[in-house]
Amino acid sequence: MTTPTLTTDHLRLFRKHFSLRQDQAAQLLGVTRVTWCRWESGRYPLPGYLLHSLRSVVQDLKQQQQQNTERATLGL
Repeated sequence: MTTPTLTTDHLRLFRKHFSLRQDQAAQLLGVTRVTWCRWESGRYPLPGYLLHSLRSVVQDLKQQQQQNTERATLGL
């Protein structure tokens, strides 16, 4: 079984999908904007824990989107 690989393109796609600025994405992961920028540009290697952390953040953001959609549907 192969281990999934995270790339700088994945970081950009994550950010764009959720309409986040670099500083917002960094804050969600508990790192500085400079660190995020270095990861996204490929200047720094992506740490092993990042894939797991990103999955957790994506799950939370999707849940928030779903709740917002439900509220909008109900007119709240």
